[in-house]
Amino acid sequence: PWDSSIGTPAVAKNALTVGNVGDNSYQLVGQIVNGSSRGPTGDGRMKPNVVAPGFKVMSAKADVDSTSKYTEDYGTSMSAPHVTGLAATLMEHYPAFQFKPALVRAHLMSTAIAHGDMPDKSDAYGTGRVSGYVAHWDHPNSVGWQTYRYWGTVSGNGFAYGDITVPAGTKRLVVAMTWDELPASAGASRAVMWNLDLWADQLDGCAPNPCAQYRSVSTIDNVEYIVVNNP
Repeated sequence: PWDSSIGTPAVAKNALTVGNVGDNSYQLVGQIVNGSSRGPTGDGRMKPNVVAPGFKVMSAKADVDSTSKYTEDYGTSMSAPHVTGLAATLMEHYPAFQFKPALVRAHLMSTAIAHGDMPDKSDAYGTGRVSGYVAHWDHPNSVGWQTYRYWGTVSGNGFAYGDITVPAGTKRLVVAMTWDELPASAGASRAVMWNLDLWADQLDGCAPNPCAQYRSVSTIDNVEYIVVNNP
């Protein structure tokens, strides 16, 4: 449980890396577990991306004598399958996620529940604890959640954008952007070579010029993240 303790393969830039939080008692719900490694990576990127319950989880037991046994286990070996299952059901529920791993990562990061209601990129919690409810039922509903998602291609000479309608009374706007990169060359000093920036602009006449009110412009990470309270 110390800074930069995260290692391979969790440091992979295109991976959806999952940390481990408690879920077995009211005192531990959502709290990072000591055995869950922390970021940042050696070149300064945020890891993990999200966290999920992985402490004392009852699950199926692999046993040569029985196919009906269960066992209690813990660790990221339990929290990662939790998120794998959520990602699989999302791709079944919303075909737009199929064959778009970066879109799945962005969606899970932006629909995560911020630890302590303090949304930010964290090298312990990522962007928060995944929420199956918010991730799946992202259409307008009685609770108020709404999710927009976009994907596209950009070049050095252009940009891609999507419009978001923010309903009156919205308490928080969260925007996550990520992309898949080709492998860096052997011996490269950092993993992420491309530099895409995320801009959130109120439609006040200055778009698409770079005068947006909110922006995320990391030069080392392929995750960009914006939070606007009371937009």
